[in-house]
Amino acid sequence: MDRLEGAARPEGGCSDTRVDGGSGLQYPLPVNSIERQTEANVGQVSQPVGEDNGQSIPNMLKALSMELKNSFETSNSNQVEIRGLCEDLGKKIDDLAGRTVALEEEVGELGMVVEENKEQIRYLKEGDTGVMAKMESLENNLRRNNLRFLRVPEGLEEGDLKGFLARLIKQEVNVEMSEEDIAKDIQRVHWVPAKMPSNRVRPRKILAYFQTYSLKEHILTQALKKKSLMVNGSPFEIISDRDFE
Repeated sequence: MDRLEGAARPEGGCSDTRVDGGSGLQYPLPVNSIERQTEANVGQVSQPVGEDNGQSIPNMLKALSMELKNSFETSNSNQVEIRGLCEDLGKKIDDLAGRTVALEEEVGELGMVVEENKEQIRYLKEGDTGVMAKMESLENNLRRNNLRFLRVPEGLEEGDLKGFLARLIKQEVNVEMSEEDIAKDIQRVHWVPAKMPSNRVRPRKILAYFQTYSLKEHILTQALKKKSLMVNGSPFEIISDRDFE
């Protein structure tokens, strides 16, 4: 034991001992070995932990920055698109407002035209009423000398309707005029309607226009005095043309 303690230390000195596991003896360790071991341990401790993780953090930050940048650019693009849509919508609204104003003006003009047309129609109606009244008066004047002979059997005239009617007036109405004078006063006479319908059962009417109003009224008065007028065994009737509608 003493020998061991007195033994010369290796170069470089010794700062620690090593215990032999078999004999239990302690042996000094060289200082250089201890320093190298210590430096290795220290190097292992001082080496940055998670060096790979340290390299990935900047990458993560860079990726996040790029993602934010892309999101920002997308947001700006969307804003530009929305701004463009808003501008288009504003233009359409302005155009619609202009059309609405123009339409209102057209409606106003049409309203004025309608009022003018109403006034013209009113004027025409008033004028038409006057014209109709004049036409009615003229028609009455033209018809005032007319007589209608109803239910006179056809075929008795034998082609001479005026002579037949003058003879009928003279014999059945008892007018104090010759048949020749009565025939001369009859200006126009014809069947109504002019053509006999194929499905007509009742006889047509005879319409006679007299030159003098007094003769026409005398014939009508004498006919009214006689309650029944007969021709060839068939009753007939004489009325004023104005009374017939």
